Amino acid sequence: MTSTSLRAHSLPSRRLGAGLVVLAMALGACSSAGSSPSAAASAAPAAAPSAAPTTAASSVASAAPSASLNAAAEVDAVIAGLNTALDQYKAGQAQQAMDEIAETYEDHFEKIEDPLADKNKDLMEDLEQTIASEIRAQMQASKPAADVETLIKATIVKLQTAKALLA
Repeated sequence: MTSTSLRAHSLPSRRLGAGLVVLAMALGACSSAGSSPSAAASAAPAAAPSAAPTTAASSVASAAPSASLNAAAEVDAVIAGLNTALDQYKAGQAQQAMDEIAETYEDHFEKIEDPLADKNKDLMEDLEQTIASEIRAQMQASKPAADVETLIKATIVKLQTAKALLA
């Protein structure tokens, strides 16, 4: 199963937590290890036009820390994703906003989790909980955009602190 199909199947149940998403991606990578990436991609259902096709193996590999990690760029990408999600939510596109938060977490925040935990584990855990669960929970509960914006802006302040720690 590709990460595209994992993502498509797991988005409605994102509230279960990012840990389950990561576990599902890892299991998908293990189960498709015997097949070629092209075979796995051709076996996957068609993705939405806006979704970029990726294989589970490449998604899991991209989350692995690397010596050339540009932490500042990853933090900036998380901030950009949060701002995009906020704009989508304000425009009445709650599902797209929740999807953006999930993708931002998976594609960017996961890359800085370990280095940030080495510097300040409490901050990393706070950001992880907020990005992986709390923001999407507010959106899913149809909270007012002003409430979601307050949470996102507070998260961005914490991300700026993380960026300074990782510099």
